[in-house]
Amino acid sequence: MRWPRPRAPSDVALAIVPGARLEALAPFRASGALVVETRNMILLDTGGKIIKVPKEGGLFMLEGKHMVPGSALVGDPAERTVRAK
Repeated sequence: MRWPRPRAPSDVALAIVPGARLEALAPFRASGALVVETRNMILLDTGGKIIKVPKEGGLFMLEGKHMVPGSALVGDPAERTVRAK
């Protein structure tokens, strides 16, 4: 049996846009501005260096307020924002 994937709250799903301040807490710690989001990766600009952070197994903090599990972000970003509206 597959467990249902958690969903990000609508205000969080709509706030994850390029330029948003995002902090990766797992699998490693990194902080920066969101550059681009793909189906399985998040690219962060950490001040001159672009790093890739996998969504699956990750834990993210958005704008210092919202804790978001990476499993809630896996998939097409456009579909997530459409579902949130």
